[in-house]
Amino acid sequence: MVKKNNKVLLIISLILILISFSMVLLSLRTNPFSNRLNAHDSSMFIYFGRGIKDGMIPYNEMFDHKGIILFFVQYIGIFLGNGNDNLGIWIIEVLFFSVTTIFFLKMGKLITKDIFIPSIAFFVICTIGLHTFEGGNLSEEFALPFISIALYFFVKIILTNRYSRMTLFLIGLTGGIIFFIRSNMIALWIVFCLFLLIKNTLAKNYSILLEQICFIFLGGITVCSGVLTYGFITESLNEMIYQTFILNFQYSSILENTSPVSPNESFLDFVNRSGVLVFISLFFMSMLYRDKKDPIKTLSVIIVIYMLFNYMTVIMSGRFYLHYFTTMLPILFILTVIGLYWFSDIMILKNKPISIILLFLIVPLFSFYVGLTRNIIELNTIQPSEYTESAPVEVAQFIEENSDEDEPIYVHNISANIYNLSDRYSNSRFFLLPSLNYEMFPNLLAEFKNDFKNCPPKFVVVKKDVMSSSWEDDEKLNKYVQKVLQQEYAIEREFDQQLLLFEKQENE
Repeated sequence: MVKKNNKVLLIISLILILISFSMVLLSLRTNPFSNRLNAHDSSMFIYFGRGIKDGMIPYNEMFDHKGIILFFVQYIGIFLGNGNDNLGIWIIEVLFFSVTTIFFLKMGKLITKDIFIPSIAFFVICTIGLHTFEGGNLSEEFALPFISIALYFFVKIILTNRYSRMTLFLIGLTGGIIFFIRSNMIALWIVFCLFLLIKNTLAKNYSILLEQICFIFLGGITVCSGVLTYGFITESLNEMIYQTFILNFQYSSILENTSPVSPNESFLDFVNRSGVLVFISLFFMSMLYRDKKDPIKTLSVIIVIYMLFNYMTVIMSGRFYLHYFTTMLPILFILTVIGLYWFSDIMILKNKPISIILLFLIVPLFSFYVGLTRNIIELNTIQPSEYTESAPVEVAQFIEENSDEDEPIYVHNISANIYNLSDRYSNSRFFLLPSLNYEMFPNLLAEFKNDFKNCPPKFVVVKKDVMSSSWEDDEKLNKYVQKVLQQEYAIEREFDQQLLLFEKQENE
C-alpha cells in the first residue's frame, strides 16, 4: 500500500511539474503561439542580439546600462533562430527555465527528501512567476538559473556540511555571471558568503575558510577575465564600465517614483494578492516549532536575512516594476517548501485542529492559481490577430519596403520592435533612449544631436503627442526632435492615429 501511494504521489508530482513548466513557457511572448509584440525591454535586448550578429559592438555602437552577458545571451538566441528572432529567444528561454526547474526541484528534494512537496511549491511559485516574468526575455528571467544553482549549493552546504572545490568554483562562476547580467542582483552571494565567513571564523576553521574564499573567488574572476578580455579586444571596456556601472548607479539614484503609492507598498500589495502569504505564514510557524540544532532552522534564519536583503534590491530603484520581483521567486520557493514540509508533519502526526484550519486556508488557493494562470497566459500571448499591435507592424513593413538595409532610421521613445521587424538599425547608438533626464547629461545630449546632424536617419517614427505638445524643457529630447522634424522632415504617413512616420527631405 505504501509503495502504491508513493507511486500515485510521484505521478501527481510529475503532472504538477509539467503543468507548471508548460504554463510559464506559454506565458512568454516569444513562444510560437504568441501574437503579441515583444515588450519594451525585450525588444531592446533583441536589438542588441541582432546588432552583435551583424558585427556591431555593444556600448560603442549600442547604448544601454545592462550587463554584457545578457546581450551575449540574446546573440545566441538570434543565432539559433536563424531568421526567426522570437523562436531563437524562446529556445534560450526554454533552456534557461529548464535549468531553473531542475535546481528548484533538487533544492526542494534536498530539504524534504521527496519530490511531492517541492512540486506543489513549484506550481505556486510558477503562478506568481507568470506575473513577474511580464511576458519574458528580461534580465531577471535569465538570472534565475544562476541564482538557483548557487542557492542549491549554498543550501547543500548548510544542510549537509559537505561541498567540493568544484561546488565552490561554480558558486563563484554563477556570481560572476549574475554580476555581468545586472550587478544589483548579487544579494545571494553577499549573504551566504558572509555566513560562511562568520561560521568558519567562529569555529576557527581557517583552512576551510581559505579554501572557500580561494575557489569562490577563482570562479568569479574567471567570468571577470573573460569580460575584460572582450572589452579590451573590442575597445569597448571604458564605455562598458561607464554604462553598466557609473551610469547604472546614476540611473537608479535619479529615478523618481511617479506613482502616488510607494514601490514598497505596491510590492507588498502584490504579495498579498498573490496568495503566497499563507505559505510564508506556514514557514514562520515552522521556525517556531523547530529545534535550534535542526539544520533547517539554521537555513530558515539565513533565508529570512537573504529575503530582507534581496527585497531591498527589488525596491531600491524607486519604481514598481514587477520583473524586479523575479529574484524573490527562489526565496519564496524555499519558504513554501519548508512551510509545507512542516505542515505535512502536522498532518502525519494527526494534529487535527491545526491541520483542518490550515487546509481551509490552503485548498481554495489552488483554484485561484488555476484561474490566474489561464488569464495571464491569454493576456500575454494567446490572443486573436488584432492584438499584434498593428501600428508598429505596419510602420516596420512600410520602412522595409521603402528603404535599403543600410539606411538608418530612428524610433523616438518607443520600443525597439520597429527596428527589429524592419531589420533596420538606428542612426546612432541611441536607438532607444534610456530613461534619463538628458538635461543632466550634457555629453550624451550633445552626442545625440551631433549624430542627428552627421548621420541623419531616412525615417523617424514618433508618437503623435511628440508633435502636438509644447515642450518647456528637453528632458526626454522631445523638444529637440520636434524641432528637427519640423525643419528637415515631412510627414509620410500616420498609422492608426498613434504613430507618425517622417521622411528626410532632400536639400534643394
